[in-house]
Amino acid sequence: RVDSPGGSAVASDAIRSEVLALRAAGKPVVASMGTVAASGGYYISMGADRIVAGAATLTGSIGVLAGKQVTAAGLARLGITTGRVSYGKYADMWAGSRPFTEDEWARLEGWLDRIYTDFTGKAAADRGLEPDALEAVAKGRVWTGADALERGLVDRIGGLSVAIEEACELASLNRASTAVRVFPKVGPLDRFTPPENSDAPTQAVLGEPAGPAALWERLVAALGWSGTGWQSYGVLTMPPLELR
Repeated sequence: RVDSPGGSAVASDAIRSEVLALRAAGKPVVASMGTVAASGGYYISMGADRIVAGAATLTGSIGVLAGKQVTAAGLARLGITTGRVSYGKYADMWAGSRPFTEDEWARLEGWLDRIYTDFTGKAAADRGLEPDALEAVAKGRVWTGADALERGLVDRIGGLSVAIEEACELASLNRASTAVRVFPKVGPLDRFTPPENSDAPTQAVLGEPAGPAALWERLVAALGWSGTGWQSYGVLTMPPLELR
């Protein structure tokens, strides 16, 4: 289940490699895209046997971006000065106290070009597309799930239940008699407890809380999850109506 706007190219490539290793071991892999699965989010999905996306999922964004924030002027306004000690031509290339030099810009652009070529080449191979066809939908372009389906970037439109059906089909299992477990497993109390660190299971499922309102929403969701019948609806969701 992927819900990510992307991140590290190295981490994305490592996750894709594990997906391919699972497939090589004979285990089918289905990627289920949530609200957003773009850039690195697409990178870790593209190696799956099948990709299922929501019609409005933001996906694609096959590209690479990098840079740095130069904070010297802002710090100076606060009366803060900094110094550095470095050894080597590119030792302080990423220092926020100065912009890139022309040589460093050239070095950065070379890195980005190599990462982009690697990304697009693997995406074309994973999706069975010609390089030119993949390039036409790459260059950082973002697509909805419906647009991505038309362009061969995903295989089917649907939610998690549809992805489970696809996985059962690939594994030759009967969906009606197949048990499905959520991992990592999060209990009702854990669902509104702030994660202790970035490796905590609740971090993977819930992310960081955003104040009392977020904690209250988690509490309501947890009560619904635990079988009390409480449900929390989004602003664009119509609750069930009964006409008499």
